[in-house]
Amino acid sequence: TVPTLAKKELAPGESTVLEINFNSKKFHGNVMKLVHIYSNDPDKPVVDITLHADVFSPLLIDPPTQRTGFSQSPIGQRLTNQVTFTATELDKLEITAGKSRKGLFDIKTINSFEGNPKVAVLEVSIPEDMPPGRQRDNVRVKTNVEEMPFVDIELSCWVVRPLSLSHEKVNFRYKSKLTQKIRL
Repeated sequence: TVPTLAKKELAPGESTVLEINFNSKKFHGNVMKLVHIYSNDPDKPVVDITLHADVFSPLLIDPPTQRTGFSQSPIGQRLTNQVTFTATELDKLEITAGKSRKGLFDIKTINSFEGNPKVAVLEVSIPEDMPPGRQRDNVRVKTNVEEMPFVDIELSCWVVRPLSLSHEKVNFRYKSKLTQKIRL
């Protein structure tokens, strides 16, 4: 919710137009937003404007952030998360997705999830051979919803080793003392 004023400084008795833009992309149903207007008016230094909207979305996505991820996943384990798509007006939702952009994650789509033709699921898995470290990728999901023909889902994970060393190899050559500090 972003307000913009046509004119920021007003003389006594003067007025201006306040334009408020509301991005409803990640909302559905009844939404209430507050816009705070701050001024140097001693009687009313703050004025609140309340916006109410009934947002209709032809496709509900859970999680609504359109992101899924895995935090501190052990190396070599296959973990799976789901992103659920629900059609609000179509009788049958169909989704398809290819590989993730970088090919880091395994992607699978399930239409008519649990027998419901309005629900589809995107399964995102960390492959067992995912390299350690933080990984980011995204996948484009195509839908048969005319108003939302595709949805981009952000993917992330942090694959960790059971024990990591600050130096994987230690070279004692050319050292006057044979000691080395290693952080675990």
